[in-house]
Amino acid sequence: MTEISRSAQIAKRASEVVTPQDFGAKGDYVTDDTAAIDLALASGKPVFLPEGVYRYTGTLSLPEGVILKGEGTPRIATFPQSTGNKSKLRPNFKTQLKGSVIIFDGTGTINTINMSNRSDKFSSMTPAVSYDHATEMTISDIAFIQDMDVLDSGGSLTTGSSDNRATGYSVGFYTRATKSLLSNVNVFGYFSDQGTVISNANPSSENNDYNSFSECILSSGVAIVGNDSSDGIGLTGQRFTGCGIYGTDHHTRADGLYAVNVLYIDGNLASATSLGIRGHTFTSCNFRGYANNAISLDHCDDLIFNGCVFELSNLSGVTNADADGKIVGTGNTKDVRIIAPANTGDSLNVMAIDDLANTIAGSVIALGSPEDASLLLSNNGTAIKLRNDANTNDPIIQLTNNTTSNTSDWQIRMDSSSSDDLKFIYDNVTVFKVDNSGIITPTSGYKSSDGTAGFTGSASASATLTIKNGLIVAVS
Repeated sequence: MTEISRSAQIAKRASEVVTPQDFGAKGDYVTDDTAAIDLALASGKPVFLPEGVYRYTGTLSLPEGVILKGEGTPRIATFPQSTGNKSKLRPNFKTQLKGSVIIFDGTGTINTINMSNRSDKFSSMTPAVSYDHATEMTISDIAFIQDMDVLDSGGSLTTGSSDNRATGYSVGFYTRATKSLLSNVNVFGYFSDQGTVISNANPSSENNDYNSFSECILSSGVAIVGNDSSDGIGLTGQRFTGCGIYGTDHHTRADGLYAVNVLYIDGNLASATSLGIRGHTFTSCNFRGYANNAISLDHCDDLIFNGCVFELSNLSGVTNADADGKIVGTGNTKDVRIIAPANTGDSLNVMAIDDLANTIAGSVIALGSPEDASLLLSNNGTAIKLRNDANTNDPIIQLTNNTTSNTSDWQIRMDSSSSDDLKFIYDNVTVFKVDNSGIITPTSGYKSSDGTAGFTGSASASATLTIKNGLIVAVS
């Protein structure tokens, strides 16, 4: 390629995009760049956001079909973290944040998003960033950050009452897009409703399907919400890959907003047989937070958590955070797949998964579950559990109507301490066993069909049976 043709291509690309700097933005945190960013977005061209810290005063309302790209994001999340880029959230240090950052100070006009199909907190939201269109858009390599001081001017951690966070924002990022891509987007802040909300504002007419989030960090949790009271359409197949999804855990821990779920999914769907919005997948994501009901599922169907890490710890004595986090569902929840979850510290445990299986209306398949369960196949609370005993490592098959108990109903256990005898156990009492030579031994004698003790033939009630030539015969 000649220098002339290369220069021409560069010039052509430059004419195809705009930057806020074209309209006077400074990206120095001190300057109010609100008007410059709005003018760049209103140009109708793709917008490139060079590295810098751009102060925005109200709600950033993204135009329909927007393409907004930056030069990378600082990797900031909630949870008790105060190092790296997060330590730059400090007086006189914010200009040192790396990447393309829009920081929201809450001093301008903050818009309200109303969802008439909701009767809960999502019925009225005040977002920092809003994409209020049911069409495609692309955002990549940009951070949306609620202004605050994680450290004070002396370098000490601030508290919830002294962190000077920007007020007025109940949501970090709101979207009702469809088939959109968010890649390497960082949403950071302590938001009272949710950090990121994906909605179906008009459930009778919009299909807000197949949005993809890739390598994003989303603090204050994610909500996927549709109509909460009657049937609607849309919100199928939201996809999250390699994302960090964090709760509203303040950097002091105790000041967190623990009534907000790390993940919340709810919305009726127009189908006589379906229980709710469906087909959402989370692949290689990490869920991290202290909320007791960390992941809450209502009116949803066909959810997949594939190779995800769950770090759902507890804070003793802190309301809504004083128990290990769970995935909780309702009778409106159907079909959840949890494949190869990672158990990190006080994390999602097997009893939490069992409790989910015992609660929801549909099925749960948990493959490679943490702790002592390796496979759970459940439908309406009736389950097959394959696991190893945590103490003896004996392999166990359990057939049960109570997934929350490891001893209810039938168990088939290989007793590794007794020559690998196969024990048949009901409600934690051994009924009979089979040794490795095929000899069957009952625990309380053989019984006839009417339930009385004894055995037809010459054998006594305490006789041993063996299998010989395909027949069960008594051994006196």
